[in-house]
Amino acid sequence: MTTIKKYNFKTIQSLNELTTTTNISFFKSKAYEINQRIQQKQIMPEFYVPIDYYNDNNTRKYTLKYYKNQIIICKTHHQSKAGRLYVNFQYKIENINNKTI
Repeated sequence: MTTIKKYNFKTIQSLNELTTTTNISFFKSKAYEINQRIQQKQIMPEFYVPIDYYNDNNTRKYTLKYYKNQIIICKTHHQSKAGRLYVNFQYKIENINNKTI
C-alpha cells in the first residue's frame, strides 16, 4: 500500500466506483472481473468472439469479448509453432474468427 499512496493512485472499495479504462489489479481474477465490467460499458463492434473463463472447480466465472483491432495485454506466456506471446506485452488482434485469434 505504501507504493500506491506514494504515487497517489486512486483506489476504489467497490466495482461500482469503476470509472476508468486503465486499471491495475493485484489478482488475475479481479482483473478479469474489471475487464468484464469495462466491456459491459463499451459499445461492441458487430462481430466479436466471446471466450468463457472458468474457476478451478470448472464453473464459468467470466465471459470476455475479443474483436478485430482490439489491444490486449498478455497475462500468461504462450508458445506454439505460430509464435510466442510474452507476459505484459501489448498485442493488437488483426484477425479473428470462431477458431483462431
